[in-house]
Amino acid sequence: MCVGEIFTNELSESDDAPKLSFEYNSMPSDVIDLVQSLKELAVKRKNSNTAKCTESNDLILEDIEFNTLGDKKLYELGVECNLLLKKESKAENYDKNEQTLVVATSKKSIILNPSVLEENAENKDKVESDSELDSDDDLVPYDMSHDTKASNKLRPAYLRDLRDNLVNEKTSTNPDIFSESLEVCEELILSQLPGDDVSFAIELLELLVTLKESCYVENFELLTFRSCVAIVTIYPKECAEFLCREFYLEVDKYSVSQRLFFLDILAESAKRLSAVPVNENNENITNESKMKPKKKEISNKVSLFINTEKSQHYNVLYSDDFEEFEKPEDRFEDWREIVDRRIELNTKRFAHSTKFPKTFKNKFGNVASSFFYPLLYGFGKQGTCINSGLQIFSDQENILLIRFLKTLSTIMVAAQNCILASKMGKEVLELSWVLRYHDQAKVRMAVIENIAAVLIAVPKDTVINELFETIIEIRLWLLDLSQNIISGDHDKECRSLGSWVVSLIDSIIGSTLNT
Repeated sequence: MCVGEIFTNELSESDDAPKLSFEYNSMPSDVIDLVQSLKELAVKRKNSNTAKCTESNDLILEDIEFNTLGDKKLYELGVECNLLLKKESKAENYDKNEQTLVVATSKKSIILNPSVLEENAENKDKVESDSELDSDDDLVPYDMSHDTKASNKLRPAYLRDLRDNLVNEKTSTNPDIFSESLEVCEELILSQLPGDDVSFAIELLELLVTLKESCYVENFELLTFRSCVAIVTIYPKECAEFLCREFYLEVDKYSVSQRLFFLDILAESAKRLSAVPVNENNENITNESKMKPKKKEISNKVSLFINTEKSQHYNVLYSDDFEEFEKPEDRFEDWREIVDRRIELNTKRFAHSTKFPKTFKNKFGNVASSFFYPLLYGFGKQGTCINSGLQIFSDQENILLIRFLKTLSTIMVAAQNCILASKMGKEVLELSWVLRYHDQAKVRMAVIENIAAVLIAVPKDTVINELFETIIEIRLWLLDLSQNIISGDHDKECRSLGSWVVSLIDSIIGSTLNT
């Protein structure tokens, strides 16, 4: 406020002009003292006559008269910085041919230093060029291809760190750490869990199947599902028994969605363990590359002069003759491979060679019982999620029963060509016979699918010799079921699927029925 008063008073052209003034009486004494000290620093005006005289004297410097005091100060500053030259020093410092720049004032002239002007012009050009180079468009982009993302630094490197990130409250509520831990979870499991303990695998599986989405993660359910399947495929026996045991716990232990999640993990793990790898394309490419002949490089000539008793002869040798002495032992090719390759290239075949069937180890064969029997034998227990005995849980029990039967059929198909396939098929047929008249159409559909799975997985000879009577009874039931709406099943899909399974049974035991 005080500074504003001083400036307005100094800048006003006449004394009659309105002035700015504030009242400081209501302010503290410290502030009043500060205001008084600032006012004492202000330039006091003298009388008008004396002011004009002093002003006129101040505006004259040697033989130059300035309009304002500011022009005089600028002139003095230019002289001190060697930007301006006095009129007297012109003849002493510069020749006549040298160009000078004259700036006219009101009454006299001021000569500018040309060398300083050139330097200023060069500096100005440099500044302009620098400003042009400063443009973002002309910058060379920095190679960031090898830079690691900031999010990748949050990823755990070991399974214990992964477990701690998912368990710890601070890290599990951090969206970046939580999402990065889930994205790298499957990779860490496949690379590090085979060398770890089974107990840790079950601990990690229990953590993942009950994991809640504390922070939003894209494809959260898919990431946890793939991680759980990876754990089960590494330790199938113990993990499958653990999931089956958890599935049949009390109703209030897990929700319906979690129990369905258990069944999906079992089904997918059984599929992966029984899958057969197919790499026919890669093998054909490798065989063709082996059959292609290698181009022989032209050897360099080596002249050798040999003196003999009868006459002198010039013999021409090639560098190949010396390769045997220069080759290390590891570069020698097996003579059997060379002979086989030459025979193969020079042999004409008039018939296709016999292709032997390739066999693969069924990883599911040794652990099929761990998937099937704990899941099947828990069905008849009282107080479980499928057989609670309470009417309020009937809808949930039907949902779980449908997925339970579909999981059994998946495990049955995965056990194809296994030793326990026939025994497992007999157990599935007995369960299907018990549930054939269920009031829900989708349950009856799942029962028919189980029958079809048994017919696919169990060998034909075993079906005819061991399961013949049971299959005949099921065939008669399916014939009645596939009739019209009045005498058959009320659901159209059940009737259609039943007719297809009857055709499958006839294709297997048709020769036995005809005889």
